Formats: sequence, C-alpha cells, structure tokens
Amino acid sequence: GNYRNFYKIEGRSYGHTIEPKTGISKQSEMLSATVIHDKCLKADAWATAFMAMNKDQAVKLANQLEIAAYFITSGNFKLQEYYTPSWQTFLDKQ
Repeated sequence: GNYRNFYKIEGRSYGHTIEPKTGISKQSEMLSATVIHDKCLKADAWATAFMAMNKDQAVKLANQLEIAAYFITSGNFKLQEYYTPSWQTFLDKQ
C-alpha cells in the first residue's frame, strides 16, 4: 500500500502506484487494497488496479465482479476501512 511505499519531494508524499492515464504518481485517498483470489497473480493484479482508482471506483468494481477486497482509505484526517461482501465470507469462516 501507499502508506508504506512512498517517496517525498519538497515535503509532499507520493505513493508508488502510477496513474495509468498520466504515467505519474498521484496523491490518492487509497492507502491499501488487499484482494483474496485463488490465483496469486490475479489477486496482485486486482489489488494494483484498485490502488490506481479512487475509493468509489474500486468499491463499485470489486462489488460488481464479486471480488473479495479490503480497502483502507484516508479522508478528513481519518482512516476508513471497507470490505466487500465477498471478503465477509472469509471472515465468517473463522
């Protein structure tokens, strides 16, 4: 997530995820995206894609595709968590 992998330029923090439309890093509310999938490659690809989106886009897509995802975002100086219904099924198994 961007809360651990970032760099600073002139006092501003930039996450390591690159905005695909511009090719540069952007400041984002998305701090972490975790995905559970039976194929590791797909879990990593989806998590990276979600990191390049804003929270609303990521949540909407994950829900539409029934992807088990857990997001941590920042807004108004406060951390927020969200997980998809598919993620909840993994919590229920414990």
